[in-house]
Amino acid sequence: MWEAVRSDAEERQVAVLLPESRLFSWDFSHGDFGADRAFLDEALDETFRRVPVDPARIALGGFAAGATFTLSIGPSNGDLFRWLFAFSPTGMEVAGRVGKPRFMLAHGTADSLVPIGQSSRAIVPALRAGGNWVVYREFPGEHEIFPEAVHEAFSLLLSD
Repeated sequence: MWEAVRSDAEERQVAVLLPESRLFSWDFSHGDFGADRAFLDEALDETFRRVPVDPARIALGGFAAGATFTLSIGPSNGDLFRWLFAFSPTGMEVAGRVGKPRFMLAHGTADSLVPIGQSSRAIVPALRAGGNWVVYREFPGEHEIFPEAVHEAFSLLLSD
């Protein structure tokens, strides 16, 4: 993930926290995100103590299962995360809403690991039907993070 965001983060002087899941995946398959959520809370607390952070420019993002984690816990933390960036999400398991975070989803049209029709193309209309601000990008390609989408995510985070 670092290689996917490094250029934009360094160019724009944005701090990036890249935690790893406590289990084998960020996925919801074990019934909740408990260990990952607790770890992320601790990592954020430590980051906020050590790095000057603009509270209006905090985002949560991820790829694949990490994107599912983002879409699932992000809406219940919308008072903290202004943007939720999801690259090739596998799904969404929202437990409550706080605030109105904005969403950006990006997905490869030839993704055979996480088929776009069963994931992003289903998630985006549901988010929009709920009155959410959603930016959605499809890219030609497989299960990967597209540099153009990362660049756009950083631009959105730093805009207005």
